Amino acid sequence: MNNAEFGQPGEITITTKGGTNKIHGSVFWYHQNAAFDAIPYTYPITTIKPKLIGNTYGGSFGGPVVIPYLYNGHNKTFIFGAYEGWRHPSQTPKSYIVPSTLMKKGDFSKYLVAGANGNPTPLTGLTNPFTGCSIYPDGKSSLLAQSFLASANACDPDGVNNTNSATVNGAPCMPVLTNSQSGFPAGLKKNPHLRFMPRFGFAYRPFNDDKTAIRGGFGMYNITLLGSNFYSLTGTLQAQTTQYTNTLNTATHAVGYQWPSIYGGAGNGGCTTCYGQDYFGTANSTNWKDPYTEQWTLSVDHDFGTGYAARLSYIGSETHQLVWAPDENSLPFSSTVSANNQPLSARLFPNWGRINTRATGANESLHSLQAEFSHHFQRGLQFDSAWTYSKALADNQGPANNSGFAGESGGSRATSVLDRNVDFGNVYGTRRRRWSTTFPLGVDGHTGRTCPGLPTCL
Repeated sequence: MNNAEFGQPGEITITTKGGTNKIHGSVFWYHQNAAFDAIPYTYPITTIKPKLIGNTYGGSFGGPVVIPYLYNGHNKTFIFGAYEGWRHPSQTPKSYIVPSTLMKKGDFSKYLVAGANGNPTPLTGLTNPFTGCSIYPDGKSSLLAQSFLASANACDPDGVNNTNSATVNGAPCMPVLTNSQSGFPAGLKKNPHLRFMPRFGFAYRPFNDDKTAIRGGFGMYNITLLGSNFYSLTGTLQAQTTQYTNTLNTATHAVGYQWPSIYGGAGNGGCTTCYGQDYFGTANSTNWKDPYTEQWTLSVDHDFGTGYAARLSYIGSETHQLVWAPDENSLPFSSTVSANNQPLSARLFPNWGRINTRATGANESLHSLQAEFSHHFQRGLQFDSAWTYSKALADNQGPANNSGFAGESGGSRATSVLDRNVDFGNVYGTRRRRWSTTFPLGVDGHTGRTCPGLPTCL
């Protein structure tokens, strides 16, 4: 657990050391093989282990720079180099969730998610349409794409004059306001500036000797985002990005650019007032909060003597305000009508198309039990074995958690903005059980000893 001077939950420490007048070196080889792996967690769907033969190998070399008869670098000039090779032919199982027969008919009544108390709960959603509000910086009305806003039923497409009061698809006209009128700063985002990040740790010797120690601690860490989630302000009010689907008359072979009937799953034809075609994305939440992690640990260490030692640890963490990626204009859950045949008036913002965003508020938890055993032999030989049982759960990965870690921009596009728990599940890549055993032998320069009978120590 990091000291309070380090704000992040992880750190990289780099140390350098001076050269020596003796030549030193090391070699290593790390082998992975499917023969030692468990059957994938997709069992019984997947009954055959995916192929894996991995080899990571390399070595290092260091010592004084000596050019015979020309230069003697002892105590002055040193050289160090290292090489690492990686060969990893492997296979990865893929699993996909497809709609059931009932889902294809628009019936989601059998699709259950984890409710607030952990019990399965049917999907429910909102049905009343929203108008929304478009906000732009003070004095920048000239940047607004007026026809773009008009196709979303804006009250004042120019941001100044109210020229429209129509109700379309069940929703009244959309106000277009400056940041001052809407109570936002010029950056159109509200960020908290203070956060309390305490750290606490303790160590206790219960038997008044140096054989057994109990250690624990708790800390909170602020997660600084590196910026990949801010790349995306491309489809904004001045960009005028629209979506439509062309049609084809098979008899005349004429291409059509406007749908006679517009449905939520079909997009629309791209005319000036064909409501529901406007694309906004990818935005960021106006009330942004950086993620933070709460981490705690408790361990018991014991020295059995004669080079034997063991440690039992529990490590847990919870991360809050993680980034997730909803479409703010989700369709409500329905048990009767499929999403493709829902009318635009069923959308939360019926006169918009997609409103993709990056929002904060998602959560992740990790609980891990770890057991370690080690034995130090003579002449640098060491045996270490560690076993880990862990489980990580999160709700920001999207519907397909086999696409990699969610990262700081969240996972794939969320199933629905109405219920983040729909995508709650195991975090990609977290191994439930892991056993790692090493048997390193110290290098001559590291141990300060020689290896009888061997030209060098490996």
